[in-house]
Amino acid sequence: MAVFVWRGLVSDLLVVPALLWKGTRVFGYLLCVVFHLTNTLLWKIGIFAWFMIGVTLLFFSPKSFRRFLSRHTLKIPDQTENRQQHLVVRCPGVYMAWQLLWPFRHFLYPRKVSWNEEGHHFSWHRMLHDKGVGIRFSLFDRSTGKPDRLKVSTFLNERQLSRIRRIPT
Repeated sequence: MAVFVWRGLVSDLLVVPALLWKGTRVFGYLLCVVFHLTNTLLWKIGIFAWFMIGVTLLFFSPKSFRRFLSRHTLKIPDQTENRQQHLVVRCPGVYMAWQLLWPFRHFLYPRKVSWNEEGHHFSWHRMLHDKGVGIRFSLFDRSTGKPDRLKVSTFLNERQLSRIRRIPT
């Protein structure tokens, strides 16, 4: 376990400088790929790791992609700077700003989001907690006053059971 902790610490400290500096960018990208593939193998985090592997390619310049693709017989013409290129830069910039701000919306909700999960989806503290929930429903026979356990799985499918466990409100 200590190996994972130290590897995570070292990779977290090295990955950003490695991705920002052109000479170590490939090393930084490979470090990210190993990190995200390890997370995929250890935890069920869905598409997030694959998405991050793809998004990390944004650290590479368009010229490096052109060089890579030109070696592999696909030719991409070099374009001159124009208004459309500025729009291509601005639109993703607005989108990225939104993606940075949206996860902080949970601070705007009046109740504790760790309990009711309001604003919890697409937030940065998504994997900070894990809930183990058991549900038990009891019925009372009015004539005898005796309790009887209700098996909910006879009335709800697996998706409904999962949802009722996750969202208590």
